[in-house]
Amino acid sequence: MSKLLSSSAEKLIQQLKIGVLKPSHLLDILETHITAIDTSINALPKRLQFFKQARKDAQDLENRFEYFRCNPEEVPRSFLWGLPVVVKDLTEVKGALCTHGSPIEQFNVSAKDHEIVKQIRYNGGIPFAKSNVPEFGAGAQSFNSLFGVTGNPYDTTRTCGGSSGGSAAALASGMSWLATGSDLGGSLRIPAAFCGVVGMRPSVGTLQEENKLKGTLLHNLNGAMGRNVLDMSILLDAMVNASPRSKQFQTYAREGLKFELPCQVGRLIFSSDIGRTCTEIVDPRISNKCLSAAKKLSEALSLPLDEEGMNMMFSEIDIEWLFESTRSADMWKKWFVSSNSSTRKFIKGLVDKGEMKPELAWNILIGEQYVTQQARTKVLYQQLQERVLQLFTSAGTETYILCPVTCCLPFDKSIRYIKEIRGVSFRSYIEWLRPTYAVSLLNCPAISIPIGYSDSGLPIGLQIIGSPGSDGKLIRFSALAEKVLSPTSNVILHPKTNNVADSGDTFANGPCNPADALSHHSPTCPALQLNVEPLR
Repeated sequence: MSKLLSSSAEKLIQQLKIGVLKPSHLLDILETHITAIDTSINALPKRLQFFKQARKDAQDLENRFEYFRCNPEEVPRSFLWGLPVVVKDLTEVKGALCTHGSPIEQFNVSAKDHEIVKQIRYNGGIPFAKSNVPEFGAGAQSFNSLFGVTGNPYDTTRTCGGSSGGSAAALASGMSWLATGSDLGGSLRIPAAFCGVVGMRPSVGTLQEENKLKGTLLHNLNGAMGRNVLDMSILLDAMVNASPRSKQFQTYAREGLKFELPCQVGRLIFSSDIGRTCTEIVDPRISNKCLSAAKKLSEALSLPLDEEGMNMMFSEIDIEWLFESTRSADMWKKWFVSSNSSTRKFIKGLVDKGEMKPELAWNILIGEQYVTQQARTKVLYQQLQERVLQLFTSAGTETYILCPVTCCLPFDKSIRYIKEIRGVSFRSYIEWLRPTYAVSLLNCPAISIPIGYSDSGLPIGLQIIGSPGSDGKLIRFSALAEKVLSPTSNVILHPKTNNVADSGDTFANGPCNPADALSHHSPTCPALQLNVEPLR
């Protein structure tokens, strides 16, 4: 059983294809393994598992499998042959709970599949469980009042990141081979880095997603996660519909893994502080590990390493303001209830009743002030996009940016978010996400790949950024990077607890309860100055 649980998705698909393995057998071993270990991790809460329906789906697919084995020319190009898949609990799966990690939605059963789930089913994947998330996906620490907090398989007392934390933890601990996630400010990349797996934020439009806010500059995008670049690309293929715009991403991944990358990479950029947006907040152990990886790649490609190129993109642009204003204005519009005053009252009421965490309420309520400042937001955003275009076209060949994914290593999971790191105080719960949300604003595809571990044994990820729309090429380059860097890949079938004593813990701190989170956010949001008595 352990050999199958530790296997790559790509290898299992090949065995499913020829009938050596049955989807029902994989579901059986997954259920046994999850029952045995998930009480210590909490990646796939029991109420979010639906093995009975998954087994029925597997049985229903058998006739289709037999037909395709006899008619291979008709097999969809991204067919998963019955491989079980975890779906993030922000995404609808017909007949399953979709709680969004919120008491407001705790009894919400989806009436239909989300578009990406439809595609996964069409391509022979079998959803069997939903992964734990922070409330409405807000923040990069996966906890909520319904299911609790999700731990990291490398040390279950530490965070797995978020908001796709349950998905990343499930992959790292052998509870799934593939998982979906989503990413607005780092929600695929941060948990991938914290758990030693691969997560990619694709370009806008790659998955032809619907129901996006009209006119928004910052997109919450669905994406794929796997234990390596090839596995991730296989799922991304299965999530994309068959339109002419879609790519066969696993083809790009295989090219990279064969070290047959065409010599078109003309510029390799590295930034330890993400274009000076994260000065003094990135743990040197992370930045040094990423720099070492970047130098190894530059040597393999016989390219100089440009350590200044990213600085010009963010020069004189207030990235913190731009992200906060864009995200908050969109959230205010989403939660708006008939009038400004009624919206404020509604959100306050949810906090008072303990039905919404103060951090999320803050993010919504400050959006009211930013809705009237969208002209400035658009000017700064346009300025940034012009610089992105200039950077990626100046070399005339493929350009990639390498930088850290996170400013810190996985921290104590009792901490809701990082409030201060290395003497730098943050205004809100989203500020410690700066290494990834700054990249989200570039409107470029970005991926996190594991590159090794700290001396204390915690995973470290490298963020690789490609030009807008270059998803396939980015995957190919990332697969090559994976091959060059050859990180030791572990599947933690037996989660570890209290095994890490990390010196970096003394450099980061944050609130551990709602009252302290409220106290931190209230000064910058008058509408949030509530009586903290009901909070426990």
